Amino acid sequence: FPYVALSTLLMLIYADLSLGTLINLVFTHKGHVVTIGPAFTFSMLGCLRDTLLAGCYLIFFLVLCFSGLWPMVKLFLLVWAWQAPAHRLSIEKRGKLLEFLDEYGRFGFVDTWMAMFAIAGYRLKWTSSDGQTSMLVEPVATLPFYAFIGAFVVSVVLGHIACFVHRRAHMCDRTAASTELPAQEEKLQPRALCTSVSLFEAHVLAVVFILSGTLVFVGGMLDSFHMKTEGLVASFVLDMPDPTRKYGLVTLATAITDANPGDLGAIALRSVLMLFAFIIPLVVMLAFLMLWVIPLRKSSQQALLTACRSLYACSAYDVFVLALIVSRNEMGLLSEYLV
Repeated sequence: FPYVALSTLLMLIYADLSLGTLINLVFTHKGHVVTIGPAFTFSMLGCLRDTLLAGCYLIFFLVLCFSGLWPMVKLFLLVWAWQAPAHRLSIEKRGKLLEFLDEYGRFGFVDTWMAMFAIAGYRLKWTSSDGQTSMLVEPVATLPFYAFIGAFVVSVVLGHIACFVHRRAHMCDRTAASTELPAQEEKLQPRALCTSVSLFEAHVLAVVFILSGTLVFVGGMLDSFHMKTEGLVASFVLDMPDPTRKYGLVTLATAITDANPGDLGAIALRSVLMLFAFIIPLVVMLAFLMLWVIPLRKSSQQALLTACRSLYACSAYDVFVLALIVSRNEMGLLSEYLV
């Protein structure tokens, strides 16, 4: 466990100190392709410098704290909680620490979403009327960018493993202290959690779960923001008939592979974004609804509740919303500074 955490930390450092995204200019004429660039380069340190000089203090704070420092701090604390003896870190405090790290570790993903907004915004294409000449402003994600995504996924898995081992050890201690209670609990008839409250409260909470899942699905499928390209390039050089491009959570993720068909890195990135920000939040609502209405034995309820906690810790829908709100307020200011 500590060696995997150390390797993940090295991946994060490598990703933070290297160029994450490049922007190339690709000219095509009668089948001949010429690539000029990179015209712009983006890295963690460069992004911090540019956002600070542009006055984008919210983006600066999110990139520095959530994507720069927080993933590394999480790994250090995971290793410490894994290695620390009981007299230095009590079982109760260790459990609270691991649950906190597991639940809020997903916010290290906020920088990736803002990078996806930038990639979608900077991608522009012009094609001549005869179709023989074109110009493409092409953002390209490099290996360090994918390394950061991989390190984030590994850190999430490590948090789940640490929590699982802690809960399993704690459960074994409780079982050893009382061997009769689990046997008595298994003899009880399965019952749904909703039966422990009034009928009205049971229906209200069930409706809340269904409504929440529906809102997540609809919100992910619909267009939730738009990007507008303005200025001399859009009006005269590219002659864009519609400078406004609309995106939603799903369409933004699928645009990655639409722009790079067959690219394994783009496919993996789209899969990670869709999994954490769209599929898992839907599964969480379904799992909570099942836990609420399906009659289960107490041991099965505890197992399903543990699964719900782990899934909720991976659910990054709120991270997407946070990145969207901050980008809505300051991404235009950063673009003006860069261009």
